[in-house]
Amino acid sequence: MVERSQMNIRKFFFAIILVCLTGSHASAGQDLSFGMGLGYFYNGLGVNLASKGPHDFKYLGTGVSMVEVTDDDTDIGFGITAGWVRTDILPIDNDKHGLGIFLSVNGGEDFDTMLSLGPSYTYFFKGTSQPGFNLGLAAGPGFTEDDTYLVVMGQIGYQF
Repeated sequence: MVERSQMNIRKFFFAIILVCLTGSHASAGQDLSFGMGLGYFYNGLGVNLASKGPHDFKYLGTGVSMVEVTDDDTDIGFGITAGWVRTDILPIDNDKHGLGIFLSVNGGEDFDTMLSLGPSYTYFFKGTSQPGFNLGLAAGPGFTEDDTYLVVMGQIGYQF
């Protein structure tokens, strides 16, 4: 069991390194951004890579979404998330209040795979096109093989 958890941790850190390298290489001539945080932008505790513009924010993230600790084992669930946020949907003329949609897949060897999707609200403290903190809330259905759940997630992070 310990070997499986160590293998999952290695896969997770490999994904973080890949997102970091891709973000730092691609951001030289494009509007790409790397972010870190907790919530739906990062699929739990994790990182994301985003394409951003004056009123548009598209992201792909990965993170640790579930952890279960028992006396003899620690199981860690990982996942990926994707989403799109627009700040020109609301009648307020700004680039800070965004409405969006997210899709995430979470699971692991000892966890049921869950597909979640739904609407989101995000506040970008410096706007979508500038580096800075963001805060949000998302809700929607979550589907496993056997059940349907209501998934409600908060979000706080920083985009570089």
